[in-house]
Amino acid sequence: MLDLKPGLIARISIKELINLLKIILKLSIFITGLLIITGCGGKTAAISKPAANTKNVSQLATKASIQDAISVTINGRKVRGQLNSTPEAKAFQTMLPLKIKMTGFGGREYYGPIEKKLEVVSAGRLNFVNGDITYCPTNNTVAIFYAQTDRPDLTMKVYTIGKITDDLSLFHDLNAEETMVFKME
Repeated sequence: MLDLKPGLIARISIKELINLLKIILKLSIFITGLLIITGCGGKTAAISKPAANTKNVSQLATKASIQDAISVTINGRKVRGQLNSTPEAKAFQTMLPLKIKMTGFGGREYYGPIEKKLEVVSAGRLNFVNGDITYCPTNNTVAIFYAQTDRPDLTMKVYTIGKITDDLSLFHDLNAEETMVFKME
C-alpha cells in the first residue's frame, strides 16, 4: 500500500510508480472508449467497421406504423425506406426533398444537422434498431442507424421517424462524410 504522507514521490518505488501509471492508462483508455461509443452523433473519429454481415433487422420489425415511401440517395446509389405516422415523421416529411451532409459515427450510424427544429411529442428512446431513421432534438440531427454495436444504448433521446427497408450493407462502405438526399417516392 502507498503511504500518502508529504514527500510521497520520494518514497514510491519504481515498481509502484509503473503499476500506478498502468492503472491510469487503463482508466484513460476505458473512459475514452465510453465517450466514443455512447454518443448520439458525437463529433469524434469513427470506430472501424464491424466485420459481421449486417442483416436488415427492420424487415423483421412490425410495420403497423409505417406508411410513406422514402428514398435516400448517396453518391447516386438509392436505398428505400418508409416514414412512420408519428408527428415528428410528418413534420420531417414537409421538409422533403432535403439534402443533408451526414457524418459517420461509431461504425453504427450516419447523422447530420437539419435547419428546422422539429417539435417532439412522441416517446423518445435511448436505443436503436438497425435501419432506424431518427431525429435527435438535442443536436437537431437526423440519423440512420445501420449496425448494432457492443453498446446500442444512446446518451440522448432519439425519435424514430422511419426505417430503411433496403439492405444496409451500403452504409459500411461509405466515406466518413457523405451528402444524402432524402425525398418521397
